[in-house]
Formats: sequence, C-alpha cells, structure tokens
Amino acid sequence: MTHKYSLDSVCGIMFEFNVDENRNLYNVKLVGGCPGYSQAVAKLLEEMNVHIAINKLGGIKCQGGTSCANEIARCLNNCISNEKQYI
Repeated sequence: MTHKYSLDSVCGIMFEFNVDENRNLYNVKLVGGCPGYSQAVAKLLEEMNVHIAINKLGGIKCQGGTSCANEIARCLNNCISNEKQYI
C-alpha cells in the first residue's frame, strides 16, 4: 500500500512511500522542494526502518519552526500510529 502525505509549511509538497512487513521504507518519493534534496533523502530513506528514520529526522528545524526532514518524520509517525489502530 502506498502512503501519501502532504508536507505542511515547508518547500516540499508531498511525501510518498511504502512500508514492508519489517517496517522498512521502499518506493520513497518526495515531490516539490529542492530536487537535489528530494532525490538524496529518498535514496537515503530507501530500505531504512521507519523508527530509525523518525529518530534521525524528527526535530530538525529550518523555517517556520519545522523542516522538510521534520515533516517527513511527522508523516512516518502518523503512518505507524494509524497502523496500530488496525492491529
């Protein structure tokens, strides 16, 4: 299942990804924002565990008290929180 989240108050527009049974990310895409940053982060997150990604990216500040990285962590956290409702 592909997860799609809008990024709030940052340069990027959308974060799209899949999560496998081990909670590793794959098919990671960032839409909008700096093309180099979007491609680099997508490659770095590929096959990374969701919890590791949240710990690495959460809390990073840029503009407006958040950042693209922090918003990605927020999206991942929402994804796993929503998953728990169905377990």
